[in-house]
Amino acid sequence: MRKNKKIIIYGTGGLGRGIVDLIDSINKYSETQWEISGFVDDNQTHSVVNGLKVLGGSEYLLNYQNDINVVLAFGSPKIKEKIYNTLSSNENIYFPNLIHPGVEVSNYNQFGKGNVISKGVALSTNIMISDFNLIHYNCSIGHDVSMGDYNSVFPLTALSGYDKLGDCVEIGTNSAVIPNISIGDHAIVGAGSTIIKDARANSKVVGVPGKEI
Repeated sequence: MRKNKKIIIYGTGGLGRGIVDLIDSINKYSETQWEISGFVDDNQTHSVVNGLKVLGGSEYLLNYQNDINVVLAFGSPKIKEKIYNTLSSNENIYFPNLIHPGVEVSNYNQFGKGNVISKGVALSTNIMISDFNLIHYNCSIGHDVSMGDYNSVFPLTALSGYDKLGDCVEIGTNSAVIPNISIGDHAIVGAGSTIIKDARANSKVVGVPGKEI
């Protein structure tokens, strides 16, 4: 008999709707089934999105009395961090990792909580991923990469061996980072960039090769 676990998706945007598909894919191959209770969104005016109820805003979760799983469906690191800090006062809320079943995960990889790893991602070995990271479609993550919290790595990005991301980093679509690069907290890498030297905290780096602007 398959066991069902309830989960709520926080955010009705494109990422949140895509996570519905991710959960459907996970359910096809997992003994434990996720049961999506609906969406939570502070700015949504519709009562139903893609066939799922919009249950309310953050207050709905803050007042939730039973154990519930929640996924934060936001590409913005700042928004993810802000919402987690708001919800953390409710000890009934849990933040599972959601990893597409087609992604091979080494026994030597380590994960925190609340991470989303999408279809087509390639993970090497000895990777350390902390909390609330998004690794989106068709990214490649090299060996010994480490990530802090709340990072967003957008589609088709390649991180090479021994790269290190701090917290709240955004790496734009189709970027490449050569080995042994550190990217500081709150840094932004523009789409299509090639990063060949360390990026400072709070910097914006764009171009080929990447230059701080």
